[in-house]
Amino acid sequence: MSRRNVFKALLVLAFTVLLGTAWLHQTGTNKAPDWGRSPDHIVLSWTADPATTVTITWRTSPDIFKSLVQYAPRLNDNPFPAGSSLARGRVTTLKTNLGNYNIHNATLTNLRPGVIYLYRVGDGTRWSRIYSFTTEARNTGQFTAVVFGDSQCSSENYRVWRETLLAAVKRETPRFIINAGDLVDNGSDQKQWEAWFAAGKGVLEGLPEMPAVGNHESPWLEGDRLPQSFLAQFSLPENGPSGLKELVYSFDYGDAHFVILDSQVGSNSPLFKLQQNWLKEDLKRTKQRWKIVIFHRPPYYAKTNRANDDVKEAFCPILEENHADLVINGHDHAVMRTYPIAGGRIVARSKGTVYLIAGRSGEKTYSDLSQKRWAQYFYNPVDQPTYTALKFTEGSLRVICKKMDGTILDAYVIEKSS
Repeated sequence: MSRRNVFKALLVLAFTVLLGTAWLHQTGTNKAPDWGRSPDHIVLSWTADPATTVTITWRTSPDIFKSLVQYAPRLNDNPFPAGSSLARGRVTTLKTNLGNYNIHNATLTNLRPGVIYLYRVGDGTRWSRIYSFTTEARNTGQFTAVVFGDSQCSSENYRVWRETLLAAVKRETPRFIINAGDLVDNGSDQKQWEAWFAAGKGVLEGLPEMPAVGNHESPWLEGDRLPQSFLAQFSLPENGPSGLKELVYSFDYGDAHFVILDSQVGSNSPLFKLQQNWLKEDLKRTKQRWKIVIFHRPPYYAKTNRANDDVKEAFCPILEENHADLVINGHDHAVMRTYPIAGGRIVARSKGTVYLIAGRSGEKTYSDLSQKRWAQYFYNPVDQPTYTALKFTEGSLRVICKKMDGTILDAYVIEKSS
């Protein structure tokens, strides 16, 4: 082999080693991830009106304090970044078991409804690649959202969560996604978050994620201590009660009102009572046709010896009195839908609230799940992960639970005239 060919072979080998090292860092399997100075962990959300705003959150090394978003409408005669706008964000430092890094977030305002925007984040010198998002159109009458049950995995390999996420987004083309808690197995371990964000790469940068907190987001904390890693890495509406900002919140999309609650606060905590008072006012205040409520621990359960009576007593009377259409939970890793319920009794479809457990989108399964008397549909998804598509039209809501391969497990329709 010539000296020139030997040199080429060495270059190829070096490049291959670099790719392998990058993959190890991305998937979280390397014990000492190289965060570098380029932005990563980019995730969209809303903290205000989805038609005219979007919030972008990202991560950098702890020495990067400048937060910029460059953005512009995607127009044929105005290619990005020519004619683009620049928004400044804010930065906080998060301490983790793998070291410190900086979290940046910026809210873009005065956007045009129903428009595709291109954007990139950085410090003015080092930029991310260019991504896109779409603002909500005015008078949205038809849209799809996808809800995922627990995506947690016991190791740092979140392959199952990634495959479920990609399959659901490709098949359903949702406007946004919701995780019903237990995104990771140990919210105090940054290796888990490294793997979760790596698995969401390519989706989270373009679809808003509006998560609920689960028990595994802060598994080793007790009392009213807050899940700091969860709160730092997602930017969420601050319209909830004092002491639970961004853990309890609500937002509107189309003609639907979405409420996210925190079922992890202790039943004797004053934060539970505060949350109840806020929930009553929030549901009474909304004028939206549909009321969808998401929290982690199910009041109507499927797992043996895990009744969650404190959650049932705290939330269900308020939800049913204010005619919540659908309540979605995680925690039990089952696919379960109740009959319509009001006051603890099974009632006619138009008079009750339906409670749904959204299955599991990660690798963890349970063997001790069973169909309870309140369940109109039950399935233990030990064979495949699942997701739930919410398909809104002018007068109906179709709730469709599917396996990752697209097999329909359960379909339920709620109809409501204007």
